[in-house]
Amino acid sequence: MSSIDELDIVIRRKSGKVTAGIPQLGLYATGNEVGAAIAALEQKRAAFLADLSEAGVLMTLKCATTTLVQRHSDAAVSLANSRSKH
Repeated sequence: MSSIDELDIVIRRKSGKVTAGIPQLGLYATGNEVGAAIAALEQKRAAFLADLSEAGVLMTLKCATTTLVQRHSDAAVSLANSRSKH
């Protein structure tokens, strides 16, 4: 599993619609229900990754998201450690 597959999906409901998104990639999709929004998001993600692969920059994105995920993880650990000391 690549780090791109490990990014969080954000689900929001507003005005009777559901939006699913992967903010780190700038990908969002809307549907009438959660399943439909996630299915539409998966289609967009697959097309996005295919475009990157065709352009030969998929590894660059994987490296960048790995760094982003690691920084987020390190920050969460640091925050948890600082809270446990108080």
